[in-house]
Amino acid sequence: MNYRICFNAYLRRQAYRPVTIKSYDYALNDYMAYFRLGRKRASLLKNFNPPRLEAYKEYLLDTCGLRPSTINRRLSALSAFARFLRGRGLLEYNPLETVARVKSDGTSKIRPRASWEEVQKFRREVNLDALELPGRLIVELLYTGLSVREIRELRYDEKAGPGSIKAKERVITLHPEARLALSHYLILRPILRGAYLIAGEEADCSLKPGAVYYLMHKFSQKIAARVTVRDLRLARFVAAQTGEKDIAA
Repeated sequence: MNYRICFNAYLRRQAYRPVTIKSYDYALNDYMAYFRLGRKRASLLKNFNPPRLEAYKEYLLDTCGLRPSTINRRLSALSAFARFLRGRGLLEYNPLETVARVKSDGTSKIRPRASWEEVQKFRREVNLDALELPGRLIVELLYTGLSVREIRELRYDEKAGPGSIKAKERVITLHPEARLALSHYLILRPILRGAYLIAGEEADCSLKPGAVYYLMHKFSQKIAARVTVRDLRLARFVAAQTGEKDIAA
């Protein structure tokens, strides 16, 4: 696969402006050139990870002397590339979500994150609420790595089994807790209206984004620790990097 050509085609389909496409193409080419990566799939994907991205960020800052705003635009371009790779099933997570952006003084914007233990405590608390079938599924899908938008757009298929779901073109294999949450929710789902998997209160029966963030706030209060959508989405990816074991079950 020629990543640059395919990425450019993806950006055009997403209606990005020509100047943005040119900027993003330059950023990807520069990243590949810095690590002397070829166009072979294994070569680029193997090197598209948080440590490499952090090293590239420091190179742009310390060696190239680029302005923080320029560096952050480069990182945004690579984040768009990660979304392209995820859409093709080549990445499970967006590694740019773990890379802090650069502040105007040249230091990194460190975003506070919930600890691994807090994330697992949050999941357990949701699972204890027998009436929170949609919420439990939402939390486990976030933990799988899906975004709020992807969850809102999931379609209900009464013939589908609980082992996997399809998010646009991606078929996602679910972890055990997500499969269990989905199987329980599917018992309830036939009596709900609309074409979306998780029925909501919008005019088209889709889920309101605010409902997801209210769910996060509600259970964060219960465990007396702030756990965000981002914390859930990154937890399994960070665990894979650090060797943490899932203790939710």
